[in-house]
Parts: sequence; structure tokens; C-alpha cells
Amino acid sequence: MMIASFLVLLFFVVIPGLGAFYTRSQWRRFRRSIVDASLIPVISYQKIFTKQEGYEDEFRFIGSLEAIQGDYIWLRNEDLSLSADLKRSHVYVLPSYSYPEEEGFVEQNRETLPDEMPHKIAWNRIFSLPEGTKMFISGPFRTEHGKGMFRGTKTNPLTVVIYDGAERTILRRSIWGGRQRNEYWNFLTPGSLAAGSFSLFILGYILLRSPYLVLPAIFSFTASLIPVLIFAPPGILFFILYRNLWRRSRFLRAERDLLQLPLRYFQKPLSGTPTAETFLPDGSMYCMYRIQNIDLIDSPEVKENLKIRTVSLIQHLHDKVNDYYMFGSLPEQGSGFPVTPEDPMAEYLIIPGNPEELSLECAHQARKFEIQAILAYSLGLGGNFILVFVMLRLFFT
Repeated sequence: MMIASFLVLLFFVVIPGLGAFYTRSQWRRFRRSIVDASLIPVISYQKIFTKQEGYEDEFRFIGSLEAIQGDYIWLRNEDLSLSADLKRSHVYVLPSYSYPEEEGFVEQNRETLPDEMPHKIAWNRIFSLPEGTKMFISGPFRTEHGKGMFRGTKTNPLTVVIYDGAERTILRRSIWGGRQRNEYWNFLTPGSLAAGSFSLFILGYILLRSPYLVLPAIFSFTASLIPVLIFAPPGILFFILYRNLWRRSRFLRAERDLLQLPLRYFQKPLSGTPTAETFLPDGSMYCMYRIQNIDLIDSPEVKENLKIRTVSLIQHLHDKVNDYYMFGSLPEQGSGFPVTPEDPMAEYLIIPGNPEELSLECAHQARKFEIQAILAYSLGLGGNFILVFVMLRLFFT
């Protein structure tokens, strides 16, 4: 029984669990790299080609693909053309963004953004890309022989994203989709489950030879079926509940991260502050205004590109929200509502309620749904395990 329990723990819990922590950390690193990229300057001709040979710094660039030659690519936008060395790099391909025009003034993340993860592909596995492919790249940049090139290092790799749609959707889509659907199912899970089931079945077969070890043998046989036990009734009902709860938790964690995006520019908490100002990477002013009546924002010029970022925790906005937090660039005249930032990764939006408090509540609710999901899965699996164990005991005795 101890050997069988050890095998269950090792192959069905420990190894997949290690893969789950690694997978979650990889997606967390991807999201952090996108956020960090939004905090460094956009590359321009004046910033790089007026410098001396060997100038190094970190920049970001959005453009379209011109050509590929081995590990090197050439990108171009309206202002300049440059190259990037993608050796040992990974490329993330964002899911298609097909319905932005249907979203309107209020963000509808669940309906507009696909429930898919970005595809992570090693550059050496990509053999061709069509000319004009839209790409976002950030990281170390260096001038060599009068030309500029992105080139990552082992400690500071490049962040490369292929996308469609508008530039202003890159950040939001990356943060929303850049997380594993189910961390338990990772690159270690299939092999570990297969090895565990086979080992437990062989152990049960060996133990069954002794009439004194029938119960441990039945336990081993039952444990070998753990990977598929949950899919049999009545456990399948708990599995469906588990899937819904886990999806809800993932949705809340994504909302938490989106709420925190405009806060990354500000060094101090915004609670209790009517206004706040800071600098964007391009040197322009980014501000927060706290307003009481969202209906005052009726100017078409102000509403252009403006989004309302809601959270599922608030069902009736006007009944439950006293303050609205508006983020955008400081107007040139210095008064009035914020305007659309020139930086495509600086968001222009309104959040009903305090984003700091809402993000904390989203994190709390997400953890609660995770615990409930694990309990539902455990109940379904445990119940089916007991049923199969009793049936096999009746069969062998």
C-alpha cells in the first residue's frame, strides 16, 4: 500500500505539479516581459542613428516583416527600417482578433477576446512568414556599422510577438490570453500519467499473486485508473463543476491583471487622490482623473479610442460605483478630460471604481474559485475511486 501510494503521489501529483509551477511561471514571465516592454521607449531614428558606433540600449518597435535570412529578420514601419537577430528566441503568436468593431464603448473581454493562449514557437521551428506580417519586438538594441539591430542575450532575451488587428490591442490581448488554461495539464503530465498507470498496474499484477495481498493489489489496480476515473459517472458531474470553477478563476485573474495595467506608470497608490500625473516613456504626461459622473463624457473627440474597463464583480455600474478613474494623456491646454496617448501601449480608458481595490478583490475571488475547483475535482475523483475499489473487491473475492 505504501509503494502504491508513493507511486500515486509521485506520478499523479508531484511531477505534474512541478510542470504546473513551471508552466505558470513561464506565462507569468511572458506577461511581465510585455508590461516591461511598455515601459521602455519606442525606437526612433533620432534616438539611435545619431549615436556613436556600439551604442546600446533597450527599445521597442512595432512594424511589419520585410524579409527573413536565417536567424535575421528585417522590419519596417512608417519611420525606419531595422533588423533583429532571433537566434535562440521564441516567438509568441497572439490569437486572432476578429471582432473589435462589435465591442463598442465598453470592453467585452469574454466576448471579444478568444479563449486561447498565444502560441509559443521557437524561432528555429519557423521556416517562413509572409511579407507584411505584423510584429512587435522589444529588448536590447545595438548600432553596428551604421545600422541598428535588436539582439537578445541569455539573461535578457528579446520579446517577439506576431499579431493582427490594431497596435493598441497588443498589450490587452497579451495580458488577457497569456496564461495556461489548466496548469495541471502541461508538458510533463501525459508521460507522467502514462508511467504512473503502467507502474501501478504492474505492481497490482505482482501483488495479486499472493492471496494475502489482494487488497493492496486491488488498490493498485484502482489507482492505475486515476487518470480516467473522473470521466465516469457520477464523478463527471464534479469534473464539469471543476472546469467551470477553474475557468471562472482564470477569468478573474485576467481581469485582475487588466485592472493593474494603467497603474504601472504611477509610483504611489491612487486611493483618495483626485488627480495624478506621471511621465510616459516618450516623455509625454500621463494622468489619472477621478470623476463622479461618467455621463459628463459626451464629447465625440474625448470618446474616440476611449474604453470602459469593467469587471464581472460589478453587475450594475451606476448602482454600485461612486467614482470613475479615467486614464489618458494630459491635454495640451492643461485642462479638461484626458486624451488618447500617442504611445499605443499607454491605455486610454475609464475604470468604474478604484482599480487597486478591484484588482485585490479579483485576486481574492480567483483564489476562492481555485480552492472550490480543487475540492470539486477531489470529490469526484475520490467518489469514483471508492466505487471502483468496491467493485473490484467484490470481483476478486
